[in-house]
This record gives sequence, C-alpha cells and structure tokens, in this order.
Amino acid sequence: MVKVKTRKYIIILVCLFLFSCERKKEVTIGFSYADKNSTQVLRAEVINEIAHQFNYNITLIEKDACGQKENQRKDLIDLYNDHIDLLLLYPADTTYFTDIVEKLFDNNIPVVLIDQKVNTEKYTTFIGRDNKTIGYKAGMAAADILNDKGSILTITGNNNSFTTTERSHGFSSAISKFAHINIEATIDGNWHKDSVEQKLNYLINTGHIPDLIFAHNDAMATWSSAICRKHKIKPLIIGVDGLLANQGGIYQVENGNIDITFRNKPGGDIAVESAIAILEENPPAKKQIIQSLFINKDNVSIIKNGLHLLKQSSTNLSKKNIELNSLGRKLNYQQYILLFLFIFSILILAFSTLLYKFLRQKSNYISIIEEKNDEISQYLKEEQLLSEELTAQNSALKLYKDELESQVQERTKKLEIALQKAEESDKLKSSFLSNFSHEVRTPLNSIIGFSNLLTKEESDNENIIQFVKYIKSGGIQLLKLINDFAEASIIGAEGVKVKPEYISAQKIIKDAYHLYNIENNELREQKSKTVKFIFNYKDNRIVNTDYYRIKQLLGYLIDNAIKFTHKGVVELGYHIVDHNKTICFYVKDTGIGIPADKLTTIFNKFVKLEDEIDVLYRGNGIGLFIAKSIAHYLQTYIHVNSELRKGSMFYFSLPYTDAPVPSSELQKVEATND
Repeated sequence: MVKVKTRKYIIILVCLFLFSCERKKEVTIGFSYADKNSTQVLRAEVINEIAHQFNYNITLIEKDACGQKENQRKDLIDLYNDHIDLLLLYPADTTYFTDIVEKLFDNNIPVVLIDQKVNTEKYTTFIGRDNKTIGYKAGMAAADILNDKGSILTITGNNNSFTTTERSHGFSSAISKFAHINIEATIDGNWHKDSVEQKLNYLINTGHIPDLIFAHNDAMATWSSAICRKHKIKPLIIGVDGLLANQGGIYQVENGNIDITFRNKPGGDIAVESAIAILEENPPAKKQIIQSLFINKDNVSIIKNGLHLLKQSSTNLSKKNIELNSLGRKLNYQQYILLFLFIFSILILAFSTLLYKFLRQKSNYISIIEEKNDEISQYLKEEQLLSEELTAQNSALKLYKDELESQVQERTKKLEIALQKAEESDKLKSSFLSNFSHEVRTPLNSIIGFSNLLTKEESDNENIIQFVKYIKSGGIQLLKLINDFAEASIIGAEGVKVKPEYISAQKIIKDAYHLYNIENNELREQKSKTVKFIFNYKDNRIVNTDYYRIKQLLGYLIDNAIKFTHKGVVELGYHIVDHNKTICFYVKDTGIGIPADKLTTIFNKFVKLEDEIDVLYRGNGIGLFIAKSIAHYLQTYIHVNSELRKGSMFYFSLPYTDAPVPSSELQKVEATND
C-alpha cells in the first residue's frame, strides 16, 4: 500500500516537472534574396531581429541568387521542398517567380515581400518604400537646386523591377512641371558598376555633359561622381538609399561626392516582426510603406549623429536583451535544480519512511535524515548566492532604466523648445491681426467721418472738395489693402500667371513710378518736401517679361522705400550688366535701414519692420512677400543690401535681348517707348 502511494506521488511530481519546462516553438524561415552584395544591410537587420525573438527557435535558411533570376527561381523551389513555415523574399524580377509564389501561398506558406513586388496578389504582406513618391521628391529637389533650369541625366536600375519603374515615373512627373528643365538622357545602370562606368563615359566623351545626374541608388551615384571627377566636370548628383555604412549615401553627401540622397531603411527588422505576427495569427496590413528622409549637406551631420546614436542605443539594447535572455536561462536552470532537489528530498523521505516502518531502525533513520538535511542546507546556500547575483543584475537594470529616463527628459526639453517656437508664431499672427484691424479702421474712419461732414449744411464748396479728397484717399488706401490681401491669397492658392511680351526697360521704370503716384498720392504728397524721387534709366534695352507683373513688383518696392524714408532720396532705375546680358532693376533709399538679423525674414508673410523710436508704420506686412512671389514666377530673385540708419537697396535682374524683335512684336515695343 505504501509503495503504491509513493509511486503515485512520484508520477505527479514528474508530470509537474515536465509541464513546468517552457518549450520554445520551432520555426523554419526561408530567406531568398537577389544578390548578397546589394543586400548586406537588409541581411544584417533580418539576422539581428531574429536573434531577439526569444519565444521561438528560428532556423533561417538563406538563399543567395548571385544576381541571377534563374538561380532565385531554383532557390524558391528548393525552399518549398524544404517545407519551410514562412518565406522572406527579396525578388530579382517582378514576373519570373509569379507561379512559385502563388504555389507557396496556396499551400498555406505565408509570403513576406521585401522592397520589390511580384506580379500577383497572392502574398501575405509587402514591406517596401513608396518609390513613386521618392522619385517625385527627387525631381522636386532637382528643380530646386537647378533653380528651375537645366539638363538632367537619369541612371536607372533593373528595368524589370517595380523600383525602377516607379522611381522613374515619380521623377518624370515632378520634372514635367518645369518648362526649362529637360531629361536629356537615361542610362540603364542595372545596379552594376561596370554598366554605369561604360555608358556614362560614352555619353561624356560624345559631348553630353548634364547639369544634374539622378541615380536610382547611392552606389550608382557614387560611381557617377568618380567618373565626373575623372573628366573634370562637376554636375549636381542625387542618389537614393542614404545608408550609414562607410561608403553609404550619408558618407558620400558628407564628403561632397553627391549632393542629395533620400534615406530608405531596408526594412529587414520590420519583415521579421511581420513574420512573427503572421505566425501568431495576427497578420499585419497587406502593404507596409517605409517613409524616406531627405538628406543634403545642410542636415547630413545631424542625421548621421542621430543614426549613430540610434545604432548605439540599439546595440546597447541588444546587449541588454542578450543579458536578460541569459538571465532567464539561469533562472530556468535554477528552477530545474530546485524541483529536482524537491523530488529528490521526497524520494529520500519515502525511502526513510520505508526503512522506519520495515526495519524499525530509528538511529539509522535519524542519521540519514541529518545527512540529507546537510545537503539541503548546502543547496540553500547556493540558492542564496544565486539570489545575490540576481540582486546585482537588478541594480544594473536600474542603471539602464535611469539612462533611458535621462534620454526621455532630453527629448522632452526639445519638444518644449518646439512648443515655444509655435507660441512665438501664434504671437506673430496675433500681432498681424491687431495691425490689420488698425489698417482697415483708419481709412474706414476717414471715409465715414468726412462723409458725415458732407451731410452738414454749413459745409462750403471748398470744404466739400477737401472732404471728397479725403474720402477718395481713404477709399484708395482701403482698396489697396484689399488688393494686397487678394493678391497674396491668389498667389498662395493658384500662383502667378506670367504673360511675357517685349517691352522697353525705360517704359517699365516710367510706368512703375506713374502707377505709384496714382495709388499712393497722399503718402507722396506728405513726403514731397523731405524726400526726393530720382530716376536712372540710361542705355535703354528690350526685355521679354510680363509688363503688368514687373510694374507691380517695382510698385511694392517703391512703396516700401517711401514708407521707411523720412528724408533724403528714393532712387528708381536700372543698369546694364554686359558680362551676362542682364538688366539690374533697383530701388534705393536713404531710410532707416534693415538690421542684419531681419534680412532673411522681411520677405515672410505678416512680418513688419518697426523703428527703434516707436514709430508705427502703415502697412500689412505682405507687400515684400507678394514682391518676392512675383519675382519667383518671373524667374528672378530679389536681393537686398542694407545698412542700419543709412538706407537699403532692393534689386533683381532680367535678361535683355540682342536678337531682332519679331515683326509682330516690334510695333508694341515702339509704342511703349513713346
């Protein structure tokens, strides 16, 4: 009877021991990629993320196609025959593996596509970049650094990949918006150095020297830069990927080999996370897009330092995860020992009981118990040592937690600074609304006040004439204010439509001043005794530009000069710059000048310059913004030179023409010179 009960207890304890052991799930993941050399970062992310999956024993089967799609097709067949649980696929072609991918998917093997799509909808999830948007952003960046004018050479990857097709489409879509920028040639680089070098050398030797090169990845951009240096030419170069490696895009931008790149995270870690979610029956979205980051020489140092910090933090976190995993294994091992000791103690107790009952040998029983108690005490001491070791590891974890909290505090400070800037922007808008209210009320009060005086019977004809003059002046001011805001609104919503025509430079200067006299009669009369207005328009030339818009632009600059000039001279004119065949139009004054720290902000909306002696200047803070916008659409740029208390000069340049004016336009030019 005793033997039966003892055996029963032993069986129960053994069962508890077996079920208490945590067993990790066994998973086999196939990883097929087009070329090992071009996927080093992607492979590193996949392998690193798999190492962090402590709930699974993952067997990763890698297959390198060495750049050959036929090899990759064979690799996929082999992986299917290996009965993998899930496939990570970086395809070398979009159509060549469609049937195999569908076969895997139909046989309940999840398929995670990375970076490249396959021509089928039978896959579980796609992780990649929005290549069309990347191409579009690259096109807009190219237009910006070319100043909306120039020739472009594009170097594409494999023409059978979605990456090449979408980046090319996005880039062409952006460039089509700029009439003076042309994509003059396209090279199929096929992601290989030999192909890029051979074809680019041929183009340069035949006289095709582009203003800008757009390569579909940083490697081809770097190879192109080396070839251009060899030929002693320096086009602008844009690449894609922005990797942190020694020869990656960030390094190339920092060293001036390429001008712009777009950082694209390969997404290997996201692919493994998605694979685990799929295995846990919590599949992610069908399409997961990785956002890109614009990098140029202005922000490359900040981004590089941030990525190094992120990489270091990730490395530290990986070390901590490994330490935690090791600690978990030690704890499991200790549990096994304690459970084994417990079972062993029960067996000894049962054995001692049997000896007591059957042999009645009390002394032997006591000696055995004492001996075993000594052994248990020794094990307890070992357990205490292990407990002390755990305490030390907890202290190390606390230090790491404190470090993380310090980083959170630092980022909180950065957010507070951003909030402070937002509040400053809000104050600027409030200041504008207050000033706008004053600018509207002033002419309205003038109109209403003098209108009331007109209704009084005692007003004589001389007063009536003066009152009407004031009412007209107030109406002109109000109309100008409304026109300014309407113009700013149209520019913001629709832009400026330019209608070029041949026009005399002298005619532009004269008509701009005449327009200013009509719209600002009251201000001109107020300052006629202290401010002298002079012209300088010798050596007349013909320009092809929008007559109304350039006259409007000069009007805003004249208005700005008169407003901030209390005495002295306001000069309107132009001079000829023969070496680049341009006319430099300018408005120069002897006014209050502009502080150096305000030269970059005066062209922003709602920014007003106030004198230090608390003089309140009229205006709404958008005149120079409209002028700058008009200049942009006329394909020029307003420059400003200023010295505080001595005056300012605003100027811009337009090309003049030496070619004969078409006969259909000749009469128009002559008429403008009358």
